[in-house]
Amino acid sequence: NGSNSVLGSLTAIGGGGGGAGQMANYTIAEAHGKDGGSGGGTGGYGNYGTGSLFGSGTSGQGNDGGGPTSNPNYAAGGGGGAGSAGLDASSSIVSLDTGGDGGDGVSNDITGTAVIYCAGGGGGTYTTTNTAAQGKGGSNGAGGRGGFNYYGTAYAGGGNYSDRPGQTPGSGGGGGGGWNGAGSWAFANEYDGAAGADGRVIIRINSAYSATFTGVTVTTTTVDDDTVYECTGGTGTVTFALV
Repeated sequence: NGSNSVLGSLTAIGGGGGGAGQMANYTIAEAHGKDGGSGGGTGGYGNYGTGSLFGSGTSGQGNDGGGPTSNPNYAAGGGGGAGSAGLDASSSIVSLDTGGDGGDGVSNDITGTAVIYCAGGGGGTYTTTNTAAQGKGGSNGAGGRGGFNYYGTAYAGGGNYSDRPGQTPGSGGGGGGGWNGAGSWAFANEYDGAAGADGRVIIRINSAYSATFTGVTVTTTTVDDDTVYECTGGTGTVTFALV
């Protein structure tokens, strides 16, 4: 799962991890999406057993991840977003399997510019057709695109927020592309999913006040009569004072 972002008594819970592509070297439980701020999608090629297949989101913060269309299913569900749930994978026919799209994020203009935060990543897939069938990132690509694998050739690794346009803070990375055809099913190597984008703590106060941070990486901008402090990493303290 992603790490929590904390300011005083306020905690934004990290996103739930996506389920693993369940092969002979994974347990059934690992194919289930994980709970978090938004829930992770169910892994592909799963024999999911019982219980909740997708990860659950946290009320007031995010939504559930997507699940399979059937049990088993070759494609993975999309990760949940702050604005909507991740979509389910499309089918149980290998040639038609499509990973679920990630859930939409939410737009906020606290920095002076509208930015979509916390969109879900798309689910990866393994398919027998030469057609990219991975899930799309939520909010038109704010989340990472899922990986795609066709007969042992990785057409695309898990979508990575850092090298795709439109990736935004708190958004999930894409799921991995599935079995690569190396060796037997028991020892097949799965393509890894991509990491999600780091979260943010953003504080906007009137410029009559100042904020001093210790132990935290901060960028400062001015918007109208306000100062915006965007914290991108670290653990420390903030002190407010009149200018």
